[in-house]
Amino acid sequence: PADRPTDTLIEAVRAYERLFEIHYMRNELLGNMLAGFRSLNLAEQYGLCPELARSYASASLIISAMTMFRSAEQYVARGKRIAEKSSDRASVAYVKAIGSIHFIAIGDWVTAREILGEAIPLCSEIGDRRRWSEATALRINVAAWTGDWDTALDGAEQLRHAAEEDNVPQLIFWGIGWTMWVLSARDPQGETSRQFENDLEGWIHSNEEIPLADKAFARGGLLLPRLRRGEWDSAVAIANDVETVLGNPGPVAIYQLSTYCAMADLYYALAATGYESELINQRE
Repeated sequence: PADRPTDTLIEAVRAYERLFEIHYMRNELLGNMLAGFRSLNLAEQYGLCPELARSYASASLIISAMTMFRSAEQYVARGKRIAEKSSDRASVAYVKAIGSIHFIAIGDWVTAREILGEAIPLCSEIGDRRRWSEATALRINVAAWTGDWDTALDGAEQLRHAAEEDNVPQLIFWGIGWTMWVLSARDPQGETSRQFENDLEGWIHSNEEIPLADKAFARGGLLLPRLRRGEWDSAVAIANDVETVLGNPGPVAIYQLSTYCAMADLYYALAATGYESELINQRE
C-alpha cells in the first residue's frame, strides 16, 4: 500500500535523531528543537518502533526547556512504554538516561536518581558505552547539585578512566572537569587539584574540535579553583572566555549550569570585595 511505512522514512528519523544530538552538544538550541520535533513527527508516521520511543524522550528535553513540565513527564512516560513494547533494550536505556534530564532540570533529585540507577547498569549490561557515559555524567550532575561529593568524584573518575581507554576527548573533558569541581571544593590549594587544572588546560588547548558547550564547561572547571583561591584576574579572564565561547543568552545544555553558577559566584564575590570597582577603574 502507498501509505505503508518505508525504510526511507525510518532512515530519515534516524538522521534527525543524530542531528538532534549534534545540535545539543554544540549548544545550537534552535537546530536542536527543529531536529527533535521533526524526528518525532516522522517517527509517529512510521508507527511503533524503537525510534519513536527515543524521539519521545528527546522531545521531552525540548518541552521541558519550554517549561511545559507536565507534558515533558508525559513524553518521558510515553517513550518508556513504547521502548518496552518494542523490546529494544538499547532504546529503553536511552529513554531512561535522556528522560532523567527533565527531572534534573526541575530539581526532582529522587526521580532522577531512580531513573539513572536503572539506566547505568542497563547500559553496562548491553555494552552501550556511549549511553553509559552520558548517564554517568548525568548522575555526577545530580550528585554535585545535592552535595554528594563522594558519589560525584567516584563517577567522575569512572568516566575519566573509561574515556581515556576509548580515547574520547569530549568525555575526558567531562571526567576531568567534574573531578575539578569536586577537588576544588574540597581543597583548591592542594597539589592534586592544581595538577588536574594543568591537565584540563592542556586538553582545552590541544583539542580545537571539541564542541563549544564542552569548552565552556571545561573553562568553568578552571574558573572555580581560581575563584576559591582569590585569583581574581585569572578568574575574570576565564569568565570572559566562557561568555565569548557561548556567545548567546539563550537556554543551555543542563551540564553547563555549573559553569553559570561559578560565574555568578565570581561576579558576586567581585562586588562583595570591591574588586569589581578596581577592575572598572583599571579599564578606564
